[in-house]
Amino acid sequence: KDTKWHLVEPVADRADNNKVEELIGKLGDLKADTDADYIEDDAKDLAKYGLDTPQLVAEIRKPGSEAKLDDKKKKDKTKEKDKPTIVEKVLIGKPVDDRDDRVYAKLADQKNVIAVAASILNDLSKQPSDLRSRDLVELTTSDVDFVRIQRAGAGEVAIGKKDFDWEIYQPKATKAETTAVTDFVKKIDELDIKEFIDQGDLKEFGLEQPSVTVAIYQKGLKPDDKDKDSKDKAKKDDKGKDEKKEESSDATTEPKGEPIQVAFGKRD
Repeated sequence: KDTKWHLVEPVADRADNNKVEELIGKLGDLKADTDADYIEDDAKDLAKYGLDTPQLVAEIRKPGSEAKLDDKKKKDKTKEKDKPTIVEKVLIGKPVDDRDDRVYAKLADQKNVIAVAASILNDLSKQPSDLRSRDLVELTTSDVDFVRIQRAGAGEVAIGKKDFDWEIYQPKATKAETTAVTDFVKKIDELDIKEFIDQGDLKEFGLEQPSVTVAIYQKGLKPDDKDKDSKDKAKKDDKGKDEKKEESSDATTEPKGEPIQVAFGKRD
């Protein structure tokens, strides 16, 4: 989705793009390396190859492909969104006799059986956690222009970026140390997931009432097109106004959009 991979089942989460692309690459590289790897061209008895009940099945689907529809379904095509169609379905069977480094394989829609490297079993037998992204957040640090930190019992800190400099808005208006804020955002961006805990009570982890919550906005202070249009219109309607004064009045310290929020609970 939008050039990024996501896990759909058994858990919905962001995937590690590099790991998924590597997996797909290894699947795409499957081939018969020698003449001895071409086992049978018109296999009728798949059971002897363990391909009647494969130990591993890999389906490759192409998003946006049009499924084959009969005349009746074609009439309803505009009402239903086409599902991705299977481009290839790879079946991996049992090990080849007297060849521990090879396993039987075939495409579901073809009759020929070949032998492929047995290492593909390890390559494709992934657990969900093996493919999940280990980045807690995904930021474009150069786009971050507003940070709000809520601290339990210690109030709020709100920091915004004006041009290239950071300013503190809460608890009081003052200039911020730009390097310190940049380092802080970088540390949030670099937080790595050490362990996935998908089930549990938030209270158990101290996350029902976090000790610290950080909200990060990307381009939150950047005016959108609607703001620009209304600003341009105001300038045309009243050319006599001082542009600097108008820009100052339009300035806001309240960010727009949905932030990335990170909650910190108790220590492990």
